[in-house]
Amino acid sequence: MTITTAFEGQVTLYSTRAGFAGPKVQSLAFQAQFDGAAWTVAPGDFRPVVVPDIVALGQRLTLTVTLAQPAAGQADPLTGQASLQAQFRFELTGLPLPLASLLPLVLDSGAAPAARWPGGPVVQGQRIQAPSGQMTLAGVGWFQGGPLDGDQAAVLLAGGFTPRPW
Repeated sequence: MTITTAFEGQVTLYSTRAGFAGPKVQSLAFQAQFDGAAWTVAPGDFRPVVVPDIVALGQRLTLTVTLAQPAAGQADPLTGQASLQAQFRFELTGLPLPLASLLPLVLDSGAAPAARWPGGPVVQGQRIQAPSGQMTLAGVGWFQGGPLDGDQAAVLLAGGFTPRPW
């Protein structure tokens, strides 16, 4: 049986790119489909995250983060462990032509060890808490293409599901 649930919380973004080091904290909302232990998020169900006043390429720009393709993961209602494989599109606007970079990530609620890069934060997920449904997914990856190509990023998604998927 498929259950549709809404996630609301915040996203915290960090990067090794000067002018975008972070933390950049914004509200986050998306709908997820749970079918047993499997869950998915469709790009149209992910509300874009808009971060104003990013300094890049010598200018103040706006960064818009969207889900580039469907995201899929697993969640275990007995242990609270969850993971999500996603690819995010980071688009800088405010220039004559928008510039975009992709960030593929595996976000995890804590089974993976805490991740850190030199000078950056430690990012660690938190398992889904019963009965509240609160959790934190964390991941570290490298941007691909566009103006952020080769820079490293850390992403934390913290919040909860309503209704709880289990």
